[in-house]
Amino acid sequence: MINIKENMVTIKIDGEPVKAKKGATVLEIAIKNDVYIPNLCHSSQLDPWGACRLCMVENQEGRLITSCEARVEDGMEIVTESDEINRGRILVAQLLIANHEMDCLTCAQDDHCQLQEVTSYLGIQKEHLNNLRRKVVEIPVDVSNPFFVRDLKICVLCGICVRVCNEVLGVNAVGFGFRGYETKITTFQDKPLLESNCVSCGECVVACPVGALVPKETLSPSREVKTVCSYCGVGCNIFLGLRDEKIVQVRGDPESAVNEGNLCVRAVTLTDSLIIRNA
Repeated sequence: MINIKENMVTIKIDGEPVKAKKGATVLEIAIKNDVYIPNLCHSSQLDPWGACRLCMVENQEGRLITSCEARVEDGMEIVTESDEINRGRILVAQLLIANHEMDCLTCAQDDHCQLQEVTSYLGIQKEHLNNLRRKVVEIPVDVSNPFFVRDLKICVLCGICVRVCNEVLGVNAVGFGFRGYETKITTFQDKPLLESNCVSCGECVVACPVGALVPKETLSPSREVKTVCSYCGVGCNIFLGLRDEKIVQVRGDPESAVNEGNLCVRAVTLTDSLIIRNA
């Protein structure tokens, strides 16, 4: 029999003792205990990667570490907020915003954007970017896919879409391409999504922390109904978002042991008015 107590450790986050499961990351424990640590590249579906560097925290030795990669240890003490930590976070966030299209009010992810949440938390204002060389790369918006839009001018190169497509779905439709300032997420031979091996499952849209991947229809539901997809015998648990008795949203149930929040293209096309949202 497994001793549950032996699998638990005690750490301190900002001076508060917290019980944590062995092997968990500092960021996972912080999220579980409602402690906000800015991040863009974290996904519960993926192994830690430490790409965005926004989730820096300070350990008991005074070193800055990435909380998404740091595994908890008994007696660990973590500081999530200090002048030194925020100086690093602000610099990283400013560099991301400097070359990011900033028409937030017309973006489909407005009020749902993690970059917007990070900049608001750090108190970054437009005038703070005056000393940075701003240049938004002109990349045509890809509207070839029938269900969602891909706008790489808004992409922050967090790599979540690439990793979900490769590691979770095994489709490998997109990857990092080109070099240096020209780096972008691309398909094979940089073709439109419709001409790639994309299966339109929408998992990249769910995972994207900004507005680089958004559904073509963006109506918000007035209520949700939990049900089981009837397309095949797998029995995926889904939530249908309804508005005036019309399905305007389909999302997977992350608590389901069957599909763990994932959907296939058959589920997300239950309605022509497709919207995909995180749980």
